[in-house]
Amino acid sequence: VGRNGGEGRRLVVKSPVHTSRVRVLLEMFPEAQFIFVHRHPEDTFRSAAHLADAYYWYTYLSKPSDLEITDFIIRQMETLHADYFRDRDLIPQGNLVEVSFAELNSDIASTFQRIYAALSLPSWELPDGGKRAMEYTSGLAGFKKNSHKALSERHRHLLRQRLAFVYNDLGYQQD
Repeated sequence: VGRNGGEGRRLVVKSPVHTSRVRVLLEMFPEAQFIFVHRHPEDTFRSAAHLADAYYWYTYLSKPSDLEITDFIIRQMETLHADYFRDRDLIPQGNLVEVSFAELNSDIASTFQRIYAALSLPSWELPDGGKRAMEYTSGLAGFKKNSHKALSERHRHLLRQRLAFVYNDLGYQQD
């Protein structure tokens, strides 16, 4: 989250590709604050594979093989996480909070309170008592997430082999 100069307003950049751009974002916004939301690597892969299956075909000049698509997705994950892990120590103390998607998903209100506290943001008790945020989250109650194909053993092995550093750093089990 970078301040955009407006009083009380912030620029929010919510694209996974920016995970690799910590250094550049800090050059542009030295006081930027970051919220890193991470998911289990296997869930991230399944979601990316679903995206590739549903949408990437639209951009192909020639159809890649399943192996090429798998390699592309894992390479993206390797690059994004390696860059983030390399550069996150550049973020000033108090300007970074890391949150698992599972935590956010299971208790959004407490997670937001933790984020606000970690970043020393104005109180979670916003002028409206957090009412707008809670109305928004209660509106998500009926939201149905995409369902993804089960992960094959080959894919699971590739992920655990190539992304072991992600599992370890973020505390995900490789059962």
